[in-house]
Amino acid sequence: MADLRLEVDRFDWASEERLEVVGRWHGIRGRVFLRPTLDVRGDDGPRRLLAVLDHKPWIAQEGEEWIVAFPWSGPRELEHADLAVGSGTVVALPLPGTGGTARPPVAEVPTAAAEPAPEPEPEVEEPPEPVNPAELEQAHAERDTAIGARDAALEQWRRAQEELEQMRAEVAAAEERRRVADQARDEAVAEADQARSRLRTAESERDFAQQERDGAERRRQEALGSREEAARELHRASSSRAEVEARHNEIAAERDEATAARDEAQAALKAVTTERDTMREQRDAARAERDEITAAPSPGPVLPPAVVRSAAHAPHRGLRLVAAGALVVLAVVIAVLIAMSL
Repeated sequence: MADLRLEVDRFDWASEERLEVVGRWHGIRGRVFLRPTLDVRGDDGPRRLLAVLDHKPWIAQEGEEWIVAFPWSGPRELEHADLAVGSGTVVALPLPGTGGTARPPVAEVPTAAAEPAPEPEPEVEEPPEPVNPAELEQAHAERDTAIGARDAALEQWRRAQEELEQMRAEVAAAEERRRVADQARDEAVAEADQARSRLRTAESERDFAQQERDGAERRRQEALGSREEAARELHRASSSRAEVEARHNEIAAERDEATAARDEAQAALKAVTTERDTMREQRDAARAERDEITAAPSPGPVLPPAVVRSAAHAPHRGLRLVAAGALVVLAVVIAVLIAMSL
């Protein structure tokens, strides 16, 4: 069989009450691992420790990390430690905290046990008397029968060893199948958990979408109400616009009338201004004539000064009345224009 060894990565106390072995197995093909035991010898004598169940079933894979832990109490001074993981699978561990490679403390039992040495044929001493040939032939036959029985027993032992190895391989394969089945079960459980998580997420998203849809429906109803209100406002605005346009037309008509009145007032003002200028010219001429009359002596009767001033001022009074009327008309037109602009 392959050389059995355990590369010890760590053999030490993990806590006050726990002693752990961490390593990697080599040459374990065809071996069946059982619950490990640890035989230690220290100042308080030999002890056997049974592994805790934290790392059950303690299946080892070639070259992969393997862990086992044992309960501990008492002093830590150890002189020797043997780790057993199955029938005939025992390794001697290094001292705690030193590391190294653990190998079987004694030579393993080979696959085929050494055949027992053939029994030596008894030495035939010279009989004092002649040997009976029939008895000698019978002794030879018995010897041959014993040798045949021995060979048959050895063959049966070999077959039993082969069957044992085969059973160990089948047990190891069964353990591997169980490990694979456990892994598949764990993966299935994890997938089921993920599926449940996805289901919960989908339900949350569905509820959120429902809320969004309800909110959208409310907003749509509000938008419809707003649209109807806007339509009513538009209708009212259209009615107001028609009224505004009618009022605008009225104002435009009033403006046109005011403009016409303004034009008439301007024309009247212009006529008044023209008449004023004419009357001024007449006044100036009258003054000049008055001055000439005053300067030249007249044989006729002399008029009193009051009569002369009254005659001179008569044209001016008519001019003032016309100007005042024109100013009143102009003020009225300006007031109408200011009212329309407001």
